[in-house]
Amino acid sequence: MLSIAKISRLFPPLLAAAFLFLSCPAFAEVDYSVCDGYTRIPVRVTPLFDNPAMDFTLGLGQIQAIAHDPARAMHSPHKGLTLGLTQYQPLMHIDMPVRILKLADGRSCVKVKEADISVGYKNVVIYIPQEVQQGTCGFNEVMGHEMKHVAVNRDVLAQYVPVITANVQGYLDANGFYSGGDPDGAVARLNAALQDIVTRNFQPMVEENSRRQQGVDTIEEYRRVSSSCNGQLARVTNGYRGGR
Repeated sequence: MLSIAKISRLFPPLLAAAFLFLSCPAFAEVDYSVCDGYTRIPVRVTPLFDNPAMDFTLGLGQIQAIAHDPARAMHSPHKGLTLGLTQYQPLMHIDMPVRILKLADGRSCVKVKEADISVGYKNVVIYIPQEVQQGTCGFNEVMGHEMKHVAVNRDVLAQYVPVITANVQGYLDANGFYSGGDPDGAVARLNAALQDIVTRNFQPMVEENSRRQQGVDTIEEYRRVSSSCNGQLARVTNGYRGGR
């Protein structure tokens, strides 16, 4: 009989947390062959990144409130006026079917059938304030800048998926089977180990993403965007500051 652990965690934006692995073991009929021999346990890690939703309805003041709230912003806010913003929520989802069989001699056999892990980002939203009119040169410049952030995020995901896959596979190759008198303890140890493996890889991925996002938000890039389009965006920012 299979016991399938289905874990889905949606974290606050950019706030990585410890992952919770659950298991609901169930016993099946006696089968002496299940612990004999070895077959490699399949591990699949799938990158997730929602197609960005677009929100052009907020005013510049509302955009500033989001940009300077570290719990919501995708990347560290700069000291100037924010004309565009991208945010998302990190997501980890794990399916891990576990087969537990009670043997005639009183021992139990525990075997992981497979590990199916999805990692990435949900609820991706690009904000551009309504003061930057859609279809204009300035709008296109801001959108182009925000899409650079999206591209970095996708690249970092692609970089870390093979790393997570290899580390989880290596652990299950050595520890995916158990035969003994404490099946619940074996499942708990397995869950704890996988939690540690994934967390130790997921956190560096988040940190690498943050570092590379800062490489997009350079002073030179802000100056380039602000001075583009015959001063359109400079007029928007000056108008906002003058009206406060």
